[in-house]
Amino acid sequence: MGWNDHIEFEDVRCRTCGDVGTWQFWNKVALARYSGDLGKHLGLDVTKNGRCPYCGATEYDEVDPDE
Repeated sequence: MGWNDHIEFEDVRCRTCGDVGTWQFWNKVALARYSGDLGKHLGLDVTKNGRCPYCGATEYDEVDPDE
């Protein structure tokens, strides 16, 4: 089990800015584990959970991996 097993990385298209990129999706274990001092010490930002890395929007469409 690795340090980021509770974080999934998925390729999606942002509905707001149209960017296709890899978003982070954190489950409850990861949010609890890294939301405090440990996350700050490791340089992890739990506010990136399910958000566009460019505009911060939360709405997205799944992208076909063959696209």
